[in-house]
Amino acid sequence: MDKKCEYKSLFFVRHGQSEWNVLDKICGSTDVPLTAKGVEQAGETAKLILDSRVKADAILYSPLERARETALIISKVTGIPAREEKRLFEQNFGKWEGTSPRNREDFKADKRQFVNHYGTGESMLQMAQRIYNLLDELADDSRIYILVAHNGIARVVKSYFEDMTNEEYASFSVKNCSLNEFRFAAKKYEFYGAYAEGIVNLKPVPQAETVWGAIKNPIDMYDYLSKIWCEYTCAPRMRLGWTRDNMTLGQCSITAFLVQDIFGGKVYGVPRSGGNFHCFNVVDGVVFDLTSEQFAGEVLDYENCPEQFREVHFEKEEKRLRYEYLKEKFRCLLQNA
Repeated sequence: MDKKCEYKSLFFVRHGQSEWNVLDKICGSTDVPLTAKGVEQAGETAKLILDSRVKADAILYSPLERARETALIISKVTGIPAREEKRLFEQNFGKWEGTSPRNREDFKADKRQFVNHYGTGESMLQMAQRIYNLLDELADDSRIYILVAHNGIARVVKSYFEDMTNEEYASFSVKNCSLNEFRFAAKKYEFYGAYAEGIVNLKPVPQAETVWGAIKNPIDMYDYLSKIWCEYTCAPRMRLGWTRDNMTLGQCSITAFLVQDIFGGKVYGVPRSGGNFHCFNVVDGVVFDLTSEQFAGEVLDYENCPEQFREVHFEKEEKRLRYEYLKEKFRCLLQNA
């Protein structure tokens, strides 16, 4: 990760032209297919993504057919993996769905009323809640995504990144299959080695790729582990001091050996009082310590430290069980990602 990088991109693509776009009808949550032109537009956007050298790790798409088909065309051409994200479903416009024209003034006036359910539909605030929750999650994820969804979703996404008046919000629109870029402020990592040269290029070892292939690099692994570290995975002698604000406390050895499972390399230990060691990793010459934040302002010496071996550490049954628990929770989290 480049320490100078101050943002992370998020890309948004509205679905290709749908049959109701041609008829100038309000689609909303109604499942309407693409036209032949819409299919063609999706292919053109895929080529644009390739030509623009957009670097994305995954495509997330709405369950509705027009967005799903657009996303799968883009995925097939670009090779970027795609998966459904239910929260990208278009807003249910209730009484307005299927009516025409789409830009009628009374409909625009209703869209400025953020708690209006349009009879039996979904209010702007309800939609914003699910989209903002999704964007908050993506902001904390080290990966770069392309969202393929709808005009109503584009409106909320833009409001997440930029201030808008009610009038600007209600009238905002993006063209079918246009590629739009938004920027999250880059997440700052405090663990030792987070910005070490080469850390973003470390990949799972071949024998681990089938199980852990979804992991991009150690920074990505840190993001996942941040959701798992808990009082139970903390070393028993330190549990009274464990908090979410100090989540890496007592997690070093089980974390370092799990890192070794995935990225290979060796585990070393910084000597501590009482004959203990604080474990860290060295992979392909890159030194990093995912659990160093527990030491706050203390500077550890990572030079000339003795190598650590799991056979020795896991002679303690409680430590082995904590490691197995962390590993299983990590595996489950990856499967559900």
